[in-house]
Amino acid sequence: QQALDRALALDPNDALAYSLRSNIELVQNRKAEARADAERAVAADPKSSVGYLSLSLARQAEFDLNGALAAARQAVKHDPANVRALIQESSLLFGMGRMKEAVKVAERARQQAPDDAMVNTVWGFLQLARYRPDDARDAFQAAIGQDSTLGLPHLGLSLVLFQRNQTDAAVAEMRKATL
Repeated sequence: QQALDRALALDPNDALAYSLRSNIELVQNRKAEARADAERAVAADPKSSVGYLSLSLARQAEFDLNGALAAARQAVKHDPANVRALIQESSLLFGMGRMKEAVKVAERARQQAPDDAMVNTVWGFLQLARYRPDDARDAFQAAIGQDSTLGLPHLGLSLVLFQRNQTDAAVAEMRKATL
């Protein structure tokens, strides 16, 4: 974070530095500071997809889902190929109970990045919610194959296995999710 502070001292309009600092502040659970830095990123570069994505994450952390969704959509508007922004938008829509929209956005992300572990993880949870356990299992397994260190696909796969009364296998996946 000190390097970002120095970069901002040299260039107080460095949108990327504000965005990165916002993300660090979120990890540190400093929500207000994260939102303020994300807003500075957007002010410094109003077309910065990365700035809007940081703003979306900060607003989500503050439970402002409508604001988070609006910022995620701005991120996608400014960079339609930003898969992280698409996944953020899809996840927010899913959390807001807007399943059809969430699936549509996730499908766009899958077209752009079919081998991305987070894309497949979000897709797996969407399929699980749509009562498509085979599709969910396939998506979670693909995500695990792409990045076995992520916890969420292991958690998702454990839910599929619990549904099928495969308790031992489900517990094993759940343990992997918490490592």
